[in-house]
Amino acid sequence: MTDPSHPLFGQRFKVHSVTGGDTHSARVYVVFRGDHRLMILREATNLSVLERIAPRAKLSTSAVKEFLALVKEYELCRSAHVKSGRVSKRRAKKKSSPK
Repeated sequence: MTDPSHPLFGQRFKVHSVTGGDTHSARVYVVFRGDHRLMILREATNLSVLERIAPRAKLSTSAVKEFLALVKEYELCRSAHVKSGRVSKRRAKKKSSPK
């Protein structure tokens, strides 16, 4: 099992059979505890093409809330960096001499 969001993540099973189909409908039947068979979506296993394309991760509700709070805080802190006041003019026509 290679899908971190699957309850059996990290466990290894002997493959009994594989059904065809697209990425979302293909199934893998594995041997579980001797004579039992489990049906697992192929996309949750290392037989999935998706695993090679992009990694998947499961985020907890609290992690998502924390991330969104940081984004909101960042947007509130942004400033437009507007210049204030007038630009001062140079009064002297010559540059000062070095001492």
